[in-house]
Amino acid sequence: MELGKWVEGFSVMAEWKSRIRVREVSRSIFISVIFIACLTGCFPNQGPTPYEPARVKSHTRDYPGITSQQVLKASEKIFQLADGSDMKIKRGSSVLEVKRSHDSLVYKSSWERWKVQTREEDGSTFVTVYAEFDKEGSKIYPRGVGAYHLFFARLDYMLGASKNWMTCHQYQAKLMSEPTWGHEDRFLCKHASDNVPEGPLDLTDG
Repeated sequence: MELGKWVEGFSVMAEWKSRIRVREVSRSIFISVIFIACLTGCFPNQGPTPYEPARVKSHTRDYPGITSQQVLKASEKIFQLADGSDMKIKRGSSVLEVKRSHDSLVYKSSWERWKVQTREEDGSTFVTVYAEFDKEGSKIYPRGVGAYHLFFARLDYMLGASKNWMTCHQYQAKLMSEPTWGHEDRFLCKHASDNVPEGPLDLTDG
């Protein structure tokens, strides 16, 4: 009788220890899953890195036979058409810096910022573009490549490399059909006038 009770007690204890081990393993697995999820999704995309050649490529173009000043003049026109005098533009010899306020009742200090950098080499001008959204000191970068494709589609038109000017309506359609473009319109098209130019830039004028 005593032996039976002892065996029964031993079995209960073994089962209890087994349940503890299962819980510990489950907890470890849960923590590992959360950790991996945070590595892949909890941290915001901070723009291109040297390990993302496709994303880096979306920021750059080269224009044979076009000067740096022509690129900057065309870029300035793009931003003016987007939102007129609300675009604060600073143009240098090789760089164009643009910012536009998005202040609202909720966010008192929000800015859309662009930088267009140019470099002339071997008869071509190499263009690099970056965009960011500064919301009360927190920087937000485009999650996809759509904002850059929109800018370069318009720059191609202004420089005579394309016959099509991409409107914000067309851009919105692209956002829905191209997963890599990212589903956001805060850059260039948000609260924008979206004016269309009368034609490409006159490359003979300055």
